[in-house]
Amino acid sequence: MKKITLLVLVLLTMVSKGYAQFPQGFEGATFPPAGWTSFIGANGLGTAQNWSSTTVAANISSGAQAAFVRYESLTGGTNEDWLVTPAFTVTSPNVLLAFFERQQYSADYFTEYTIRVSTTSQTDIASFTIVDTKSEADLPLIMTQRAVDLSAYEGQTIYVAFVMSQDDGDNWAIDDVSLESNVTAPGCATLSSPADGATDVAVGPTVTFSWDAPTTGDAVVSYDFYAGTTTPLTPADLVGNYTTTSVDLIVPDFATTYYWQVIPKNLGGQPTGCAEFSFTTQSPPGYCLNAPNGQYPSATFSTSVCDGATVEDITTAGYAGEYSTVNVTAGLTYEFSSDIPTDFITISEDDGATAAVYGVTPVSYTATADGVVRFYTHADDQCTANTDIRTRSVMCSGLTIGVPDCVTLLTPADGSVDVPVGPAVTFSWEAATTGDPADSYNFYASTVLPLTTADLVGNFTGTSVDLTIPAFSTTFYWTVVPLNLAGEGVGCIDTAFSFTTQAPPGYCLTAPNGQYPSTTLTNSVCDGVTAEDATPAGDGYAGEYSLVSVTGGNTYTFMSSIDTDFITISTDDGVTAAVYGVTPVTLTAAADGVVRFYTHADDQCTDNTDSRNRSVICSDGLATPTFATSNFRVYPNPVKDVLNFNAETSISKVQVTNLLGQEMVAKSINANQGSIDLSNLATGSYMVKLTSESGVKTIKVIKQ
Repeated sequence: MKKITLLVLVLLTMVSKGYAQFPQGFEGATFPPAGWTSFIGANGLGTAQNWSSTTVAANISSGAQAAFVRYESLTGGTNEDWLVTPAFTVTSPNVLLAFFERQQYSADYFTEYTIRVSTTSQTDIASFTIVDTKSEADLPLIMTQRAVDLSAYEGQTIYVAFVMSQDDGDNWAIDDVSLESNVTAPGCATLSSPADGATDVAVGPTVTFSWDAPTTGDAVVSYDFYAGTTTPLTPADLVGNYTTTSVDLIVPDFATTYYWQVIPKNLGGQPTGCAEFSFTTQSPPGYCLNAPNGQYPSATFSTSVCDGATVEDITTAGYAGEYSTVNVTAGLTYEFSSDIPTDFITISEDDGATAAVYGVTPVSYTATADGVVRFYTHADDQCTANTDIRTRSVMCSGLTIGVPDCVTLLTPADGSVDVPVGPAVTFSWEAATTGDPADSYNFYASTVLPLTTADLVGNFTGTSVDLTIPAFSTTFYWTVVPLNLAGEGVGCIDTAFSFTTQAPPGYCLTAPNGQYPSTTLTNSVCDGVTAEDATPAGDGYAGEYSLVSVTGGNTYTFMSSIDTDFITISTDDGVTAAVYGVTPVTLTAAADGVVRFYTHADDQCTDNTDSRNRSVICSDGLATPTFATSNFRVYPNPVKDVLNFNAETSISKVQVTNLLGQEMVAKSINANQGSIDLSNLATGSYMVKLTSESGVKTIKVIKQ
């Protein structure tokens, strides 16, 4: 419905008669604590929520846990949640039941919080008497200590209940329940500064509010600080609770009268009728150096061009009452602007201490030294802040240098052929010896001419870069355009070199998608039948490899679940190809080791991110004797329905599996020839394993 939070309830516990111990902080592993109990009210409503422990920091006064109960929405009556202490005896002077508490929501949902006492029973609801009642208007939003006077029960053994009554109400959190000695509420504090009626109080820098401790009543535990623009101040104007007699705060608005008040507190309560002071803030100074919304973005912006025409965006998600930092160069002029035409801009050279220039957007500023300026935006000259989205932009002008001349392209030479695919290729160029120097170089490349700004690969500060070329038998065009603050070299993008990559080598040792997974597969079964997944989640890519541990003498069948995939196996970390071809591919390991199992979409070494399974079948040569292949036939292949086979020796069994190793069809034959019906199988590739007295034979068939 509306909110969700935990409400922590407070428990009472006392050591008297050995039934309970105070203080109780609800830090135990079980809830309620030993001797405590919790239950639902007499009407039985609201069973979904009950008192529990919470670890939410806002609900905890000290330690790591507190007691909590959450609101619940029902029909038919009011929900009651009870948390009851063990029995304890009220003994002077500790007659105050003290605890920290909070509610969660500032809106009033009509929740009632009561403290109840029974002298006879922990669970008989009718035996409890209400001794304290609070509404949502009374409870704080932060954990705050209060006390309930139990002196009327001095010398008696009692049970105390914390009861929350509500229907779709608020939450209650309770922590650090204790019994404390009775005290008298303190008197009022004496307010000091700002003096009552003070004027021209600063906006932006922190203002120190101070007061003197009261001279009457018992000692103060803390002070509630209230402030607002209307009088009398109300609980909604609470700024915070402090244990010192001063606090530094930022006052947000110009030409505004504020009222402030300090209320001392202890377990005995708080005084009434304490004085309010007022003060009025300064008039707007004509500039705005306050930033309640802080700095955004966190990085300092540098213009890339200084041609007096190019506007560069610092942020497209700026707020009013916020600033960006911008690098500036001595002698250059910067025009700062917002896309909201009424925005007020202030530029500061000294981290917001003073304003260099200011006014309605745009504002022009000429830097007197290299450095960083703050670029503030506000909604008006009253320094109004808001969260309406605006774009902060800057344009640089005044540069006396020209754009750099074009570079000389070096390697790969124009018209080069057989440029390798996979290993990094070094592209190099030579800076111009005429014109103004370049600050960096934009590198452009594509497979079509003319090159455009959309073909930008990256910006580099050196005169060479190592790049990996992605495709075989392809002609690429490339160029390098120098740039400085005046802009890019004129016409350089139109002067391009070309090169053509090598033809596909027949195998594929490229892996733009890297290794996956990071672990190495070791077959747990080597029966010539069981396929084990190198990518258990079925999420392998093309242009990627898996590592597989192999044992010398064993034969391994490498398969992909996409039957057009091209597989390459390397035994030397991708330097050379041992075997390759369309899935499946077989390798007999010459020695123990680890091989790379590459998958690509085709023999052009195409990569993609379509999901596939990479699987491996291990065959132990000692366990699977050679199948007699004389007069052996399996037909037709491809097959539409019935697959026929004959062999020189008796075939005992035929098994058909998919490329993931899952058995689809099996049949006992016990004859030299036979057939198996595949008509119910889906179109695709399958592995057919034929077992005879002389060994095992596995072949791949295509089902149409």
